[in-house]
Amino acid sequence: MKEIQLYGLFRTGTCYFAKLVESNFFVKIHHEGDDRNLNSKGFCTNWKHGPYVGHLLKEEFPMVIVTKSPYSWLVSCYNYWRKFPLGPELDNFTFEQFVKASPCCLEGSATVPFMFRAKNLMQYYWNANYHWTSVRSTEFFVMQYEAMLEDAEKALTQLAECFDLEPRGEFKNIEKNVLWNWRTMLKGDDHHNQLADDVRDQNFDSSHYKEKKYLDYYNDDLLKYVKNEWDIELGNKLAYRSENPTYFEKLTFPQ
Repeated sequence: MKEIQLYGLFRTGTCYFAKLVESNFFVKIHHEGDDRNLNSKGFCTNWKHGPYVGHLLKEEFPMVIVTKSPYSWLVSCYNYWRKFPLGPELDNFTFEQFVKASPCCLEGSATVPFMFRAKNLMQYYWNANYHWTSVRSTEFFVMQYEAMLEDAEKALTQLAECFDLEPRGEFKNIEKNVLWNWRTMLKGDDHHNQLADDVRDQNFDSSHYKEKKYLDYYNDDLLKYVKNEWDIELGNKLAYRSENPTYFEKLTFPQ
């Protein structure tokens, strides 16, 4: 069976991608801190949201990085942490305060690697994606969340052709929400575990993204702020544009 190493920021669709790929192809996705492939020097958990540890592995697998537009990613993070709060200091944050906050306030709960420290979430976004897109001398594949929502079968067929994945049969999309709530499972919080179960029982509603409802969270000043924090070079590499919050250019080849 083929194996793929997955990286990507939280709330970019990494769980959705992993479940979608493993449901449709004979492949193992490494993404939840599975240390079994670490060599004798392995001291860092091989986690999809953490630093790249391919150089510590017995074998370097093909690598996929899942991305989402910064504009929708910020809103997704905000709504997630309002439902599953990381701490009382974030409970009353407005969206603008959240966007401009330092992600180091999340370190106690989210185990944010020190190398991703940043003055705000936009800088965190660019730091993490720059790290993952810069560590491999061999090919890697960028999977845009927007491409999966637009046509999951087409997006994954391209991936399968790139990595020579064997299909399990007729393609099946995922109708239910995909959510793995590490925080509540670790803490044994029954209330938030029930919330997570409730979310998983609901059908996934893609209209939030397809109809660009996330833009309702932004005022003109906040849009300007995000644009000012934009990494133009990396944004172009990931095919997102600061001047057009609803735009993404499909990537048609491994990077």
